[in-house]
Amino acid sequence: MKYGPYSSSRLDSATCGYLFYNTYVNPKKERGKVRTLPQDRGSAVHDILEYMTNQYKHDINYRFFTVPSDNKLDRPTPTKEMTTVIQNAVNKYPASFQQLDVLENCALRYARRRPDNIDSDTGVELMLAVKDEGGELVQAEFDDPKAIMRGKIDLLFFSDDVKGAKIIDHKTQMNIEEADTFQMGVYAWLTSKCHPWLEHIESSLYFAQYGVYSNPVIWTKEDLARMEDEILSKIDIVEARDNWDPCPNYHCQYCDLVGECPALKGMVDVHPETGFIKVKEDNVEVLGDTAKAIILGQRIKVLETYVTQAKKNLKEHVKNFGPISLPGLVYEFRDKEDLDWAKATKKRHELKAILEKHSIDPVEYMGFSSTVSKGLALIENDLAKKEFFEAVPRKVSTTFKGYKM
Repeated sequence: MKYGPYSSSRLDSATCGYLFYNTYVNPKKERGKVRTLPQDRGSAVHDILEYMTNQYKHDINYRFFTVPSDNKLDRPTPTKEMTTVIQNAVNKYPASFQQLDVLENCALRYARRRPDNIDSDTGVELMLAVKDEGGELVQAEFDDPKAIMRGKIDLLFFSDDVKGAKIIDHKTQMNIEEADTFQMGVYAWLTSKCHPWLEHIESSLYFAQYGVYSNPVIWTKEDLARMEDEILSKIDIVEARDNWDPCPNYHCQYCDLVGECPALKGMVDVHPETGFIKVKEDNVEVLGDTAKAIILGQRIKVLETYVTQAKKNLKEHVKNFGPISLPGLVYEFRDKEDLDWAKATKKRHELKAILEKHSIDPVEYMGFSSTVSKGLALIENDLAKKEFFEAVPRKVSTTFKGYKM
């Protein structure tokens, strides 16, 4: 093979010829790896959950969080060990530092929603590979140069009768999906090739940011045979490919080539000396031309990703070197004071007493949220509103964006 060994992600990346070519065919060695938040967040969470699972294999009740008081409503706090695990993950994947709270929440939710059947036989971060040996696809070592397909499985359980298996894959994305994706099909197929006695394999996705599992999907022998045909067909197509044009898709959000993508360059002109960007107006008129509309949609996808990454870099610059001004616009951080409804819950009795003093039923307003604040604003008793909002704690939030001058 010219471009193997393959994985589900490598085959998916072949959707865009430009990405695949510059990553696997002719990678630019001088280009350093650009770390993105989605990638580093996912890697950090995987490391954290892997560590936790390995502890649960020996003690399913292992404690990574403690409740600081007898009040069950208080938020559990991470143990020193858990804090160290999170710190190590962030040091390894620096971009995840932007979402330390997300990492801790993912760990806390996993502590509450870990699979109950974790034991010493549970497979954790299993690295599986398959190679062609005399026309037969068989298990291979993960680093075997003859391997044609590889994959890393987060969790693998075998049924008591060892006729079935269950795969769980950890996801840190925001969108919820079913476990019948191409990636899960590849994992199920790899598992079946490495454990050929299995009669069926079940797959499920665990969404770490929500602490929820997808509905299970059963892969029968017939399903796995069709998956094998799809995998081998895709590999054959990629191996024979000679067109490496860009094709923007959902991978753009993770791509470190977006700044040089031809799809973006085809949409704008960049002045060679000033760097001033001007939209090619003739490329945005698409009414009645479906083919051109599709190309424009692809370019917009790349441009949106470019803007996201550019804003992140600009934010970091302003954070370290101060605001930057443009005609009519200044990019800077500004503080804003707002009501802190989270802390307001700790003053529940005081706030309730204020409402009752003014003959207002507190039941209607004791949820304490921005929605509640809007409801209170409609009350005609100005004195009650004044006393109530003065008693609600404040918080200061900092926002970065371009402010009009």
